[in-house]
Amino acid sequence: MAYQYYITPENYLQAESNGIKKTTLEYRVRNLAWDTHRAITTPPKKRICTGDKWRELARKNGIPYQAFQKRVNVYGWEHERAATEGLQNRHENIKKVIAKQKRYQKVEVMT
Repeated sequence: MAYQYYITPENYLQAESNGIKKTTLEYRVRNLAWDTHRAITTPPKKRICTGDKWRELARKNGIPYQAFQKRVNVYGWEHERAATEGLQNRHENIKKVIAKQKRYQKVEVMT
């Protein structure tokens, strides 16, 4: 069966009654290749607005705004935790993993 990009006027009305904007419906069907039923019935994600207070606190703690937003909207963290918990250091984490994977302790050989 061929993929259908056409969205009927009834589809637009049904999507609107479900709280889905016209542009969101079109993006889902034409760009994401969703079938019309899924595009009409899946509710859009709710974005949590963050106040300037938390954004400024995150900036002072060296946390980029995008990282802060992702922590709140994707991971579901509380604003305070997202703004105050530092970023992970990749290199330190790699060293920890490597140290745990070693089977044998380093032994000094006396000559």
